[in-house]
Amino acid sequence: MIVRLSYSIQLCIKIIIMKNSLLKNLFAIIVASALSAVVAHAQIIYTNIPDVTISKAGAKYSLDLNNDGTKDYEFQIHTLSVYARDCKGKKTSYYLTITTLNGNEVFAYAIALPRNSIIDNSCCWNDVGNMEYSSWYCLGGWIQSFGGDWTNGNDKYLGLKLHVASTVYYGWARCSASIDNTGTKLTLTIKDYAYNSIPNQSILAGQTSTAVTPAQKNEATNVVSNNAAEQKEKVNDFVNTLKSYPNPFSNSTNVSFSLTQTEKVSIRIFDIAGRLVKTLANAEMKVGTHQLSWNAKDEKQSKVGSGIYFLKMQLGNYSEIKKLVVEK
Repeated sequence: MIVRLSYSIQLCIKIIIMKNSLLKNLFAIIVASALSAVVAHAQIIYTNIPDVTISKAGAKYSLDLNNDGTKDYEFQIHTLSVYARDCKGKKTSYYLTITTLNGNEVFAYAIALPRNSIIDNSCCWNDVGNMEYSSWYCLGGWIQSFGGDWTNGNDKYLGLKLHVASTVYYGWARCSASIDNTGTKLTLTIKDYAYNSIPNQSILAGQTSTAVTPAQKNEATNVVSNNAAEQKEKVNDFVNTLKSYPNPFSNSTNVSFSLTQTEKVSIRIFDIAGRLVKTLANAEMKVGTHQLSWNAKDEKQSKVGSGIYFLKMQLGNYSEIKKLVVEK
């Protein structure tokens, strides 16, 4: 479980900062102790495997997160033949999916997480996920659509929830995925994975050990405070400020958040298959409170259907996901 600084600790830190250099040394000790709490409830079981790559239609790879001999997740490249009389012929769509086995779950339909994202019981867990796809549609002619949150081939992380009998464990898998310009070749590489062997306790994406290294302290600070605020000796309250209201909604919802320093902000909306629906923001924003509106339309200004959508904010190493419900 990630432990954030309480109000009383924040107040103490602010007082200490105002003191002389001797007290600043004490402040450093307090911060180190608080950051150690981020992984205090952790016994990380890390597995480093030779890179496994699948790239052919029908190819599969099974992941055993806790190495007990039972398959927990299955990655697969699927194909789907699409027939359309009006478009005279057929096309083949390609999908890279993860399917959970034995009651296990994947975070937010396999949305890509950056390193040091907090993986716990917050937000949304599902039994399937669509990582990448290229689909064909007949709309007065064949139209090809690409989607997914893994397209650039960089390493990202899957959030995983493992169920063993009635006990829950949280973990991650590091992967990279890509799709070529024709949409006919999807490639997935699974690189390593880990889980927290203490039940119901969180893990950071990419965390490989229980010990808190200096690098992990800095990175954990970014997750808890949303930026390198402690390096400037101040407390940052960015995390958990992303809100949407009303939710559920039918016509529009307001998205609000606050920034404590100028940052490049990306805010995107995905459907339950992981397809990008709408980009609300992708620009540098100044300090202060910001408000955006989503009118329940996609990039082509077509109304979206009823259902569940995901609002994802990306800010450097920090990301936050909220579930949106559209009701018509």
